Amino acid sequence: MSGRRNRRSISARPLWVVMLLENNTFPEDSRVRNEATSLAAAGYRITVVAPRGRGQPRHEVIGGVEVRRFRLRAASGGAAALIGEFLLASSALNMTAIWALLRGADVLHLHNPPDTLFPAGWVARLAGRRVVFDQHDLAPELVGARTSAGWAIPIARWCERRTFRV
Repeated sequence: MSGRRNRRSISARPLWVVMLLENNTFPEDSRVRNEATSLAAAGYRITVVAPRGRGQPRHEVIGGVEVRRFRLRAASGGAAALIGEFLLASSALNMTAIWALLRGADVLHLHNPPDTLFPAGWVARLAGRRVVFDQHDLAPELVGARTSAGWAIPIARWCERRTFRV
């Protein structure tokens, strides 16, 4: 990416990285915060899309990082609640990512869980953009630990394989 970055540094527009985060708020997720602020300090345009915590605005800039938040009700227990949370978050994140790609985003940085962000990754790859997958947790194992629904684990494995392929 350094060759591409050097070419871009000549132009007026820095590379735009869109980071998708579902399982924590921003800037509370220190791992994502450190990655995002480091990239912003290096001259990249960074947008983090994350769930909105209590009292957080829908949109703000923190340390040079544009933050866009969506409303997400955390799962309170059971397979249906967990899958509902993942579906809602995945819909919001995939739609926002595709919107950003249409507006010129250069890189999608996917954070898991969930491993359901591969559709946006497919669109990015088809558009010739780069995709970074940052594995925080083993999603099938997380599903197994948070629910007793054995049928959900093969679905989580299927999603994980699609994410790795992207």
